[in-house]
Formats: sequence, structure tokens, C-alpha cells
Amino acid sequence: MCGIVAIYDPGGDRGPDAALGARMLDRIVHRGPDGRGERTVGPTWLGHARLSIVDLDGGDQPLGSQDGHWAVVNGEIYNHDQLREVSPRDFRTDSDSEAALAAAVSDDPDALGDLRGMYAFVVAHGDGDLVAARDPVGVEPLYWVRLGTQTLFASEMRAFDAEHRPYVENFPPGHRWTPRGGLQRFRELHVEGTEITDRAEALVLIREALETGVHLVGVVDALV
Repeated sequence: MCGIVAIYDPGGDRGPDAALGARMLDRIVHRGPDGRGERTVGPTWLGHARLSIVDLDGGDQPLGSQDGHWAVVNGEIYNHDQLREVSPRDFRTDSDSEAALAAAVSDDPDALGDLRGMYAFVVAHGDGDLVAARDPVGVEPLYWVRLGTQTLFASEMRAFDAEHRPYVENFPPGHRWTPRGGLQRFRELHVEGTEITDRAEALVLIREALETGVHLVGVVDALV
């Protein structure tokens, strides 16, 4: 369990409100006792409170790429090792979060759908490009506010200032949002009433359901 905050504001004269971002991150710092990171990337401010699970030494966030993309990720990508083997990108860390970053900036429109796990993340680039996404089950929380020129993201509702809370929405599972493309579904968890006849596809869905169930049990145990 980590905490993420992001502010996208292409209309601000002085860039995104870093003081607002830091204030929001302060309210969810309990989600990440192992580290805190902040970065302004063009019109986007990113903040992360880290709970270290994978790559304890090299997984600090915001996590950057060689081509200038930066990510804040909450959750775990189960199949990150397999994705590394087929990705054309050079990975700089052993963090599973880097697989989410690679999928978010991939030219392959189906790359996000290849992620297996529970996650919520925001990836930003200095040219104004931004991708926010949440896992198809909606295991990891993500909330957002769209108000004026600002779009705010956070892992918990309590992160938002009182004046913003009436406008808070639940970011929909299985969707991505970009400033240019808006909100788009990238993966269906299942299609009601559709028969699956492909054995490989069925095995993948069964395995994913079992993995998600096991991780959910672990989350519940940790909260009890």
C-alpha cells in the first residue's frame, strides 16, 4: 500500500500548485512509511509515499525513464518479469512499477491490458503528456477531481482540500485517462454471458482471478 498524488494543470501561469500537492500528500503519508518523493514534470506535479515491497533499494518514486517520463504507482504488477522480457524498452530498476511506466508510454494500444495485478498510477512527461490508469478490478483506490484547468488525483478522499471534496469522483476501474483522449476503457474484466472457448485465454483469466483473490486476502489480513 503506497500513496500517490498528482496535479495536472496546463493552464496555470506558474505551473502546477506544488504547495497543494505537498499538502495532499501529507494527509496520506501513513500509506507509505518507507519514503517520500515529489517532482514537477511540465504541467504535472507528482507525489509518492512509499511502502517498499519490490526493489527495496532502487524503487524510489517518482520513478523516471531515460526519455523523460515519470511515474507514481500504487500497487503491484504480478507479471512484471514476463513483461520485461518482451518490452523493447531498457529497464533501469528491478521495480515492478517500471512495468506500469513502460506500458503507459508504449506505442502498443493494448499494452495496459497486458498488465496483471492491482494498481493505480499516473505517468507524466514534460511535454504535457499524461496517463492515469487503474486496474480492471479496482482493487487499488484512485480518486480524482476535474475543476477548471486542474485535474487532481489521490489514493484517498482525505487527501483533497475541503473545497475540492464535493467534486471528488471515483476513478473507474479498467480505464485510462489522457488530456487528449479523455477517459477510455482499456480492459474488460469479463463480458457477461460471453462463452470463452480459447483454452489459453481461460487459463489466463482463471489464474488472474486466483492471484487477485490471494492478494485481497492478504490485504484484508493486514487491515484486521
